[in-house]
Amino acid sequence: MSKAKKSLLYVSLFSVSWAFHIILSRYALNVGLEPLLQQSSSLLISFIIFSVYYFLIVKKKITTIGKKDMTLAVVSGAFGAGIAGLLGLFGLNLSTSINYGFLIKTSAIFVILFSLPFLKEPIGKSKVLYMAILCLGTYLLSTSGRGLIFHYGDLLIVLSAVCIGASTVLMRFLGKRNMDPEFLTIIRVTSALFVIALAAFIIDGKVIEFKFLPLIVLISLLQVFMLSSWARTLSIASASYATMISMITPVIVVILAYSFFDEQMNVVQFIGGALVIFGGIMTQVKGVANHE
Repeated sequence: MSKAKKSLLYVSLFSVSWAFHIILSRYALNVGLEPLLQQSSSLLISFIIFSVYYFLIVKKKITTIGKKDMTLAVVSGAFGAGIAGLLGLFGLNLSTSINYGFLIKTSAIFVILFSLPFLKEPIGKSKVLYMAILCLGTYLLSTSGRGLIFHYGDLLIVLSAVCIGASTVLMRFLGKRNMDPEFLTIIRVTSALFVIALAAFIIDGKVIEFKFLPLIVLISLLQVFMLSSWARTLSIASASYATMISMITPVIVVILAYSFFDEQMNVVQFIGGALVIFGGIMTQVKGVANHE
């Protein structure tokens, strides 16, 4: 299989698993699992699952990597999955779900901006055009065309998006240095777990909720597959490409929400979804972000 086809496969698997993870996480919130405990519990179980898979089933050996690469991998996990999660959670509490749904997607813009100086991924007119189409579609899909009313929590959500964008660029940098994507996933889960578990213990006095253990295991399995697919994507594809194609995720979420939660999709959201799909297809067909 060619690298282009592998890139599309991995990012598609990531997008689908992320969409199912969002739906299942939302269900967990509906049945009473607190957001912070959900994060800490799922990261803990994910760490156990992936460690068993990596060391006992696949029986991979830890590869020797430089101190710089290890530090960057830890920072990527701590910020991209740890601090970003906390900022997003606190931001959501001080804002609205509509604002959060759109603003968190601005991480794609930060990936494009950070990729220029740090990964030397150029920003051409075509990339700007299709990125704008994707963002407009995401906006319509998330807000149904309604305007955003500013809340102080929006600043935290944007900071969360910045952390996600920076983390994505770091992962691509490490991918270009041939770090094993599965080993990178373990490091990221471990560092994120430390941040989230510490916050959960300080705020809630515990790091796992055994009452919802079967549900947490399901969420964790999706999380492991999602994080692994993302690391594999960024090991062979540009950060710009991975981010732009993965913006199809909200469309999948809306379809799943319609199926599982009986939510309705209005005309504005339909137009938004169509724009996202169009932008994703053109990004793939035109190759506007397929930088090595």
